[in-house]
Amino acid sequence: MFDCKPHYINILPHFNGRSNDEPYTHLEEFSSICNTIGGHNFALEEVKLRLFQFPLKDKAKQWFLTLPANSIRIWGEMQQVFLDEYYSMAKTDDARDEIKSFRQLSSEPLHEAFTRFKELMRRCPHHQIEKWELVKCFVRGLDDTTWNRLESTSNGTLLSNHEDDDWEFLERMSKRSKEKESADNAVQFAGCEDCGDIGHRTDQCPTGPGEYTEEVNQVFGDRKNNDMNSNTYNPRLRNHPNFRFGNVANQMNPNFQPGNQSGSSYQNR
Repeated sequence: MFDCKPHYINILPHFNGRSNDEPYTHLEEFSSICNTIGGHNFALEEVKLRLFQFPLKDKAKQWFLTLPANSIRIWGEMQQVFLDEYYSMAKTDDARDEIKSFRQLSSEPLHEAFTRFKELMRRCPHHQIEKWELVKCFVRGLDDTTWNRLESTSNGTLLSNHEDDDWEFLERMSKRSKEKESADNAVQFAGCEDCGDIGHRTDQCPTGPGEYTEEVNQVFGDRKNNDMNSNTYNPRLRNHPNFRFGNVANQMNPNFQPGNQSGSSYQNR
């Protein structure tokens, strides 16, 4: 017997059946969590089938309770019935129209536009739009400035290559766009040569000449403590480890590999 523990149910994503709920997103999130749960002697597909009803809420729960008893026996059937109910033909048509009528927003960088376009595709993977047409829809939706830049970079070959080559070109240009924006928005912080901290210059360092010197003078008088010939010279005062701090750098590694779809050649923009 499958042991459905309460904490399993608590971590499952909810689905209410509202018009703005994304059924594919719910299935993806639900499956990813079930993959971490395991079912001991039960197959993963059976675990998903047994747990599926619990995160359904409101209208979605009511719909599930109306299903005929024992009408669904495998996970694949459950997914199909769920999508038939919550991804109607009308919603599919709307999603296809949104992909085909895509337009780059004002001042929207290329990489953000491309990410938004791919998100439209992800939310409706059964759009059945061939890849050559997807490339064409995206490129034709770009503003003149972005289009001219891509056309120049491709030496006038964009939309005349194989669709896989053009898609790969868009991926490369999107990555460059993001890298350029990241570089333009990078903040250069002033670094202190004395304490190693960022955020102030060396001449403003609270541990350098100024406050630190005054503190030292209070202990040793007004003599020059940096004078190696002085009896009060202490080389450890200047470089005391308590005034050294490190910094941590972070790195982001965006990654996306679109699925392949066969297609045919297409005309210029």
